[in-house]
Amino acid sequence: SNLVGHFFKIMSFGLIYLALVRSGLTQPYSILFKSLKDSEEKYQTFFNNAQVGLFRSRLSDGKPLEVNGLCVALAGYSSSDECLNQYDMNENHLLRHAYKKLSPDIEATGMVNNRECHIPREDGTSLWVNMSGSLSMDGKSIEGAVVDISERKFQESAQACQLRLIDFTANHNVTDLLQEFLDEAETLT
Repeated sequence: SNLVGHFFKIMSFGLIYLALVRSGLTQPYSILFKSLKDSEEKYQTFFNNAQVGLFRSRLSDGKPLEVNGLCVALAGYSSSDECLNQYDMNENHLLRHAYKKLSPDIEATGMVNNRECHIPREDGTSLWVNMSGSLSMDGKSIEGAVVDISERKFQESAQACQLRLIDFTANHNVTDLLQEFLDEAETLT
């Protein structure tokens, strides 16, 4: 039994060597930075699955460095590579307008919250967006979010139109009311 104990002791030292020393020498970074890798995977999952358009752009010129799928769709592109590559060639790029609207305040205060803007898209159409952004930790880029609020803005315009028409009916005849109704409908559409 004493001899068997010594064999198990030698075998346990061999296994400890394999587990700690050998793996620590051949793959030291995978052991040391496992939590960093896990954190990066969580960030990428969050970034790609967010329900708002997320972007990161250079502070110096606004060139987008990273965009998620919803931001690509809001900008009117089919892929993130196309969205990133078209920035220099397209004056109506959504992120170019976002940079113009956000960068002065971000440089001054470090962040911007809930800036509503009417922005053109790549295909020539336009939409209302709510943008927020802040300076990144390294101070070299802007990290921000873009939310499409076009439907809400249309509803607000329609409600304002209804109120104007109600006020108009008090002092005008039916012919004037019909003309005003047509004018308001043209403005909305």
